[in-house]
Amino acid sequence: MKTIVKAIFSSVLLFFSSCVYDTEKEEYLESSFLTGIVSRYDQAKYLNQQGDFEGALALYKGIVSADSLSERLTLDEGDSLYKYISFSINKITNIGIYHNKVDSVIDMLGKLALRKDGIVGNNCKRDLYINLAFLSFFKDDDTLSDYYASKALEYEPYMDLAELRFRDYSYLSTIYCNDNTRNEDLFRWITIAKEAAASYGHFNGVQWCITLYAQICSRLGMIEEASKAYCEALELSYEQKDLYGEAHALINLSKLYSEWGMFSQADDYAQKAFSSITEIGEMTVAVNVCIVKAQVKEDMNQIDSMFYYYGKASEYVASSPDVSINRWLERLYNSAVIRYGNIASVGESISALVNLIPDYQGHSNLHNLLFFIGNGYARLGNYAVAESYFDRMFDAMRMESIDTYSKYQSEYMLDYYIKREDYAKVALAAEYYKGVMENFYDKIYLEQMSAALSRFQQINSEQQQRIVFTEQRAGNLRLMVILAMMLVVILLMGIVLILYRKKVVMVQSKLSDIEARKGIEQTIDLKPALFKTEGESRFRRHFKALYPEFQKNLKKKIENPTRNEELLCMFICLGESVDGISEILSIEPGSVRMIRYRLRKKIGLDKNDSLEEWVKSLI
Repeated sequence: MKTIVKAIFSSVLLFFSSCVYDTEKEEYLESSFLTGIVSRYDQAKYLNQQGDFEGALALYKGIVSADSLSERLTLDEGDSLYKYISFSINKITNIGIYHNKVDSVIDMLGKLALRKDGIVGNNCKRDLYINLAFLSFFKDDDTLSDYYASKALEYEPYMDLAELRFRDYSYLSTIYCNDNTRNEDLFRWITIAKEAAASYGHFNGVQWCITLYAQICSRLGMIEEASKAYCEALELSYEQKDLYGEAHALINLSKLYSEWGMFSQADDYAQKAFSSITEIGEMTVAVNVCIVKAQVKEDMNQIDSMFYYYGKASEYVASSPDVSINRWLERLYNSAVIRYGNIASVGESISALVNLIPDYQGHSNLHNLLFFIGNGYARLGNYAVAESYFDRMFDAMRMESIDTYSKYQSEYMLDYYIKREDYAKVALAAEYYKGVMENFYDKIYLEQMSAALSRFQQINSEQQQRIVFTEQRAGNLRLMVILAMMLVVILLMGIVLILYRKKVVMVQSKLSDIEARKGIEQTIDLKPALFKTEGESRFRRHFKALYPEFQKNLKKKIENPTRNEELLCMFICLGESVDGISEILSIEPGSVRMIRYRLRKKIGLDKNDSLEEWVKSLI
């Protein structure tokens, strides 16, 4: 998702560059010093538009350094100077991102952040740190990005400008868009950024906020909310007659439905985006559209169509100035050739991917590149070289702290090493998808004990109510006939005592049963590599021992439930997460969510109803 976020944000940043800084000229231009700053800013802007980025960068640096003379200015003039310095810092960041100068710009802004004098040292800390955080995000340094973002939030904005509010909160939302611990903050930041962008007519900024909101909803499994947001972005593009934004909205809708297995809808949206290519006239977007179309065709197993759209993307990429999208296309196309192409063309694709390795050093997709090179050599029967690239792939994953890989890769690697009878490597491959299984059994045991104690307390409460009712009834009988009352009381108390003892024995038996079943539960083999026919039948047998009525109750609620629906309900009953279920069954988390989504529709649950509570009611 991070690569997609960067690609889409680039267009917003480009508009942000021209929109944020074209503010109305300040009235406070009495001093020649401030007039010179404005003149230098306009000159830098002109050089930037003409493609002289080095000249523009030098002028922007000069403006940021000029605040050493700011003591000569009035308060109003100082505020005006702050705006030009802040805007220049943002311009420097833009040049760094767009023209491969991220490291040098981080170094320059980092030194400025250490200053303690002048407007830069006193008023621009938040501006400097938020830009440093965003630059570090583009550099894929999440640790440094998080550090600078936290530092930025320690400082209040010096001036409450809508342009700077949009910058701050759109940057923060982008940096933390994949952080599950920040979901509440993300929705709040996006709302602030969207309102700020709307207040000064920043249409692209509004659309970006809607898009980012949709991507977060998709990550959280809120597919309907995500679809609604992407459609809102699409409607906004229609209103503004923005073909570029329209294409991006259609691309995002296609990716959303493809991720959730709705390939027909995904293909429809991709086709609409493809049909608008000639009107857009933007080659980078055209390449992106063709790649999305090709990936949807691959999901639909229409391989010839997939190669057709990769071919169209290659035609457009020749006219695109973006080198990174050319590399992206080359990696995707040659990976597809290795998987589906004629064996005679595999060697050429391997060579093309090997040539890309220097460009992907330190990149989060290096392990994917190495995997497909190894895959290609395995297709050619050169297993020694293939395994050397697989070893490098695992090294890259450790270096990049990647703890999982795609369903295709995991299945391929396990099958490969099993066929090669290299069981040490089978274990290594298995490490990357076992996930939360470490504490799975203890978690289930604690939940079972908690449920048993709750049932015990409920039984006691019901028993006490019965005792009270019996005593009241005995009291009424006593008024009628004393002798009969005594006999009835003795009889009832005896019955109550017997019932109470039976209930206590029943509860103690259930608690003992929980202890005994803990041993059974620990034998349930859920390792993905071994979860095949024999393992699944053993799992079902043990599950039935734990919950004998569950499957019978499930079939009462659902007529002829599918295997996936039964397994999903069983794992939900055991307290497993979406990620845990996907790893156990060796399927994508998106596929698990799709099964959940279809099951909810099948049983008629509303949006606010809990599937987990419904499943546990079947126990």
